Amino acid sequence: MREITKEIWHGNIVIIKLDDGTKIIKRVIGIPNDWVHIHDGRVYVNETIFDDRQTDYAGLVVIPFSLGEGRYFVLGDNRADSLDSRYPYVSIIDEEQIIRKVFFVE
Repeated sequence: MREITKEIWHGNIVIIKLDDGTKIIKRVIGIPNDWVHIHDGRVYVNETIFDDRQTDYAGLVVIPFSLGEGRYFVLGDNRADSLDSRYPYVSIIDEEQIIRKVFFVE
């Protein structure tokens, strides 16, 4: 059973279960109905720069695309060395893949 206690928003950190059973922790960048793309080293969500982190590899989001209902775009905080939604192995996340939000890590 999934234990998400609140809605998922931009910037939340979530635990995700991939199709092969692997679990990963990533930051939510795009939520349903957002437009996402990476251009000139910056991540854009709905035509606004998401943050100040340099993101040199665009991968699957070199052109703007819209997330459908129940779909999320996630990135790792260490974007130079992160397997995330830019890569086909992770790709765009379905809501059912999100196990829970991370509220505090000690």
